[in-house]
Amino acid sequence: MMNCAAGGQRKRILILLLSLILTAAFVLPEWAFAQEPGKPVRVGWYESSFNTKDDDGRRSGYAYEYQMKLAAHTGWKYEYVNGS
Repeated sequence: MMNCAAGGQRKRILILLLSLILTAAFVLPEWAFAQEPGKPVRVGWYESSFNTKDDDGRRSGYAYEYQMKLAAHTGWKYEYVNGS
């Protein structure tokens, strides 16, 4: 029969292991998605209500503004690939 001390120790070990697993789940994606420094992120571009380009070639629109906010936090540089 298992005594209370052994049960408490197992519970503490289980909590420690779960904590390590959860910590790894948040830390490892950073390493998995790390890019080579200076390598641009390729983004598909097509004209729509979310993606527009004026006569001078300046991009705008909801999707573009969202990408710029992401770039401000991640340091990404975008390479746009035109498509349809």
